[in-house]
Amino acid sequence: MTTPFSTFLDQAGLPLLSVKVSCDAGKGRAELSQGRYVPLGAAQNPPPPQVWQIPVCMRTDHGRTCTLLSDATGTADLGGCPRWVMPNAGASGYYRAALDDTQTGALTRSVAQLTTPERMAFFSDVVAAAQAGATELPRVFELAVALAGDKDRHVVETLLPAIASAEEHGFVPEEALPKYAAYVRETFGGRARSLGFTEKKGEPEDARILRPKLLELVGNQGQDPQLRSEARRVADRWLADHKSTSPELASVALFLAAIDGDAAFHDKLHSAAKVEKDRLERQRILAAMGDFRDPRLVEQGFEIFSGDEFDPRESIALVWGPSHEPRTMEAALQFVQTNFDAIVKRMPRDYGAGLAGIAGGFCDDAHAKVLEEFFRPRVRAFPGGDRRYAQTVEQVRQCAAFRERGGPALTAWLQKRLLSKR
Repeated sequence: MTTPFSTFLDQAGLPLLSVKVSCDAGKGRAELSQGRYVPLGAAQNPPPPQVWQIPVCMRTDHGRTCTLLSDATGTADLGGCPRWVMPNAGASGYYRAALDDTQTGALTRSVAQLTTPERMAFFSDVVAAAQAGATELPRVFELAVALAGDKDRHVVETLLPAIASAEEHGFVPEEALPKYAAYVRETFGGRARSLGFTEKKGEPEDARILRPKLLELVGNQGQDPQLRSEARRVADRWLADHKSTSPELASVALFLAAIDGDAAFHDKLHSAAKVEKDRLERQRILAAMGDFRDPRLVEQGFEIFSGDEFDPRESIALVWGPSHEPRTMEAALQFVQTNFDAIVKRMPRDYGAGLAGIAGGFCDDAHAKVLEEFFRPRVRAFPGGDRRYAQTVEQVRQCAAFRERGGPALTAWLQKRLLSKR
């Protein structure tokens, strides 16, 4: 006899539970359907239909209800007509959940009624549903507004990668980036500026942990000039005295200072790295040198890596750093393609297995083809190279499919949001 447990053990994947809520004569009902969770672009050939026996517990403003969904579809009584439905009560179910648009909006407006694990699970599920094409990307950004002021730093930390990735992967065209940056500042800027770059005596540990992450998002994707200026001052102080701030704040200050950094600041970091005796601090400086966006300074970084000033295991940051930024990632890719054999020769044995990852930040099918044509025949010569190549090319294809669907919707939403504020 098949048990619910065995349906999860004996087949691959994770179920996506779709929930539609209806109300008739004062009674609420949830219509449930299930299928394998598959992100857009993840499968060249759709997987065969799969069915799990899913223990489903939902919570509404009327209470909690549970059922076992053993077939592809099913229903659950919700008691009275609910104002909102949390499809994974307590965040204890092992499934992704996708509400319809109306119910996603209702739960977003009532998110304060959820527990901390439920708030985190709800946001993660909305992101996952958008990545699978089961909901629109703007729902993620609407929910982030409702959760950005959450007192629990774990909730806020859950939001940041999804918001940052829209800029990192080019979901928003260049002409709409000011609107996106304004959204980031309006949603997260107040809290970031309140935390600031100065750690306060007796403050909660959560504030210390959250501070650098918020500062990075608002200073980078939010293009906040105040934070960038302050970051440069903090970076200069740290270069003169490493005890002037914490290592975490030093890293984010160096990063934000490098974004708009000029040749003089690049030279200052270069000089500091050459005399730095502490390996970790030297790596911190070299990582910042890899964050510059001026094309000439990026190329200068490649030249420094190719020289013998630093251990190449440390200076490789000057190559990987530009691969994470849309404006410099093409230069990083071309450098690796041109110098693949030389890089492999300088680095530890089997380092070449992971070099396909230099293209992992791209988000278009053209670069998936570059991975296939250039990197695949080269990295497969190293142990684990095939697997790491496959992971990278799937990442690029998924991103491309998600951007094609989600990018226009997000851009239109940002434009509409701007107009509504006028």
